[in-house]
Order: sequence, then C-alpha cells, then structure tokens
Amino acid sequence: MELGNAFFKSGSSQDSSGFIKFPGDNKLHPAVFMLASVVSEPEQPSVPKVKRSLILREQSTDYIYSDDLINWQVGYLPFTHNYGGVYYGDGKFLVLSDDGPVALSLDGINWTSYPFPFTTDKYQCVYGDGVWMVIGCTNSNIGATSPDGINWAIFTIPGNPTSWRALAYHDGRFVLADQMTNLALYSDDKGVTWNSVYGFPGSGCIGMCWGGDRFVMGSWKTNQAGYSFDGINWVSVTLPVTYEWHCVVYGNGYFLATHFGGETALIDGSDNYLRGSPDGLSWELLPLPRKGRRSTIIFTGEKFLTAAEPNFIETSDGNGVWDTVVIPEYAGNPSVFRGIACGEIL
Repeated sequence: MELGNAFFKSGSSQDSSGFIKFPGDNKLHPAVFMLASVVSEPEQPSVPKVKRSLILREQSTDYIYSDDLINWQVGYLPFTHNYGGVYYGDGKFLVLSDDGPVALSLDGINWTSYPFPFTTDKYQCVYGDGVWMVIGCTNSNIGATSPDGINWAIFTIPGNPTSWRALAYHDGRFVLADQMTNLALYSDDKGVTWNSVYGFPGSGCIGMCWGGDRFVMGSWKTNQAGYSFDGINWVSVTLPVTYEWHCVVYGNGYFLATHFGGETALIDGSDNYLRGSPDGLSWELLPLPRKGRRSTIIFTGEKFLTAAEPNFIETSDGNGVWDTVVIPEYAGNPSVFRGIACGEIL
C-alpha cells in the first residue's frame, strides 16, 4: 500500500521493466498498483405515477373515478351533503360540502373528514402560493385559507356580503368575482387584504381561469367575456349572443367554456355546445356529440374532461373530436355532476 501511494509523489518515475525509482533513492523497487473496483448501487425501479380523475355527483355519498378516462368505478365519501366541488392540489384531493365539513384524500379513494370554520355555501376553491383558498358564496363576505386542508383560518372580504362565484389564481395573485354584479377583487397576500379590479366585464361571473399568459372570464347570462394579463386591468369582449357561462378552463393552448342550459341557451338545443377561444377574445361554437347540461370541465394535462346529465362522460385532446363513455350505474339515477378533478397519485 505504501509503494502504491509513493508512485504518485512528485518526482517519482517508472521504467519499462515495471520497477519504480523514488527521488534521492537510486534503488529500483517493484511497482505495485492496487486497483479499487467501484461497486454501484443497483438502480431502483421507478414507481410510475397514476393520473386519477374524479367526478362528483350532487347530494350523494358516491362518486366515480378512473385512471384511464374509459373505465370508471364508484367510490364513497365520508358524508352526505350538497357538494361544492372536488379539487386537486399539493398532492391531495379536497371535497367541499356546501354547509359542512371538507374531506381529504391522497389517492381519491380513501377519505378523511375535517371540520370547516363556516357553514356558508362553498362553491369555489383553488390551490396556490402554498395554500388552499375557499370562498363563501351565497350572501357572504368571508373566506378561509389552509396550508394543508385541515387547519383553516378565516379572512374577511371587504364590502357588503354578496354571491362570490368565481375564483382564479396565478403567480401569487388571487382574483375573485361576484356572480350578480361586475364587482371583482384581487389579493396578493393570500386573502389578508383585497383590492378593486378595474373594468371587470359584464354583470356577473362564475367562470374564470388563468391560461397561457392571461386570465379569461365569461359573464353570467350576458354576451360579455373578457381577459386580463394581470388580473387587475380587464379588456371586455362583446359576443353576438347571450351565453350562460358556467366554467372556463385552459389546456393545449385553448380556452373552453361550458354552458349550463336553461332559458338563456345560446341557440336552440345548445346544451350540446361548448365555446372555445385561443385568446379569450375570439370565440367559436364547438359541437358535442350529445345533449346534456354540463356545469364543469377540466384539463387533465392530456385531455379535456367534462360530464353531462344524465350519465355520460366526454373526453377530447382538443382536436374537436369527443369520445363518450356512458356510466351504466347512473342510468336510472340521472345526476347533476357537481365537480371534476384530476391529480397524480403514487
């Protein structure tokens, strides 16, 4: 071992016979080399992540979930309420009930119920800047935030109670809009303080999201839409006809908006149409294969996913072609699908 180390000292040399000569020493010494083999740890096989999608029914303990958007199974929640939606963030699913607790799940199958600090209707929730934010919707001026979906802190929204029904987030900014007026606010400190939005379009909103480089909204029961690059200053867009905007989502470079049906239908039979736009400015009608009220739509990261009454699921990658899956379990029990979420699980 000493000879092997000496070989690397400055001034030593090795002749062709395999001997080594050290500085100040004319003797030849056998050159000894010790080669150390490096043993690497065997690579551990990576555990593939699964994208699981959940679709929530109104006023029911059961819901459906799928890992491939084709085969759907029935799951069960730990309580029965009129649900305010299902959401995904921070590696977990969160279910809101209108007037009661919340439920959390890491896999979308096993749930734990937790108390919530207020009983006002809760229809809007987003995850951003490290917190869940939930807004009280009906005649309300309160909301709540939580870092984990378990421990909640209430905040107050300035002004008179109203019907807050649209909530969006991007880059530290939460934007909030009223359903019945053009009142809108924004917060850069997780709901502690709220400031006015300028020129918010229309006369009420329940559909708004961030996509690409802008916020986009649709006005409730009017012919107004709008977009904003910062969530504060808005550009209004006038459409040729009234549209009952209900949900706006972004994916694959495109905004899609659902229509809930009713007396303000875009055209006769428009329950089988969506509206689409690349920029929130120019909108077009997009036909769907079946009629049915659609209250919500999401983008899974690969496909758009929506659910329509009474019992069918529709998916598309945004090319205008929609695949339909019928849920036989709900054939005799038509459903209002109250929320859709998709997230990765191990």
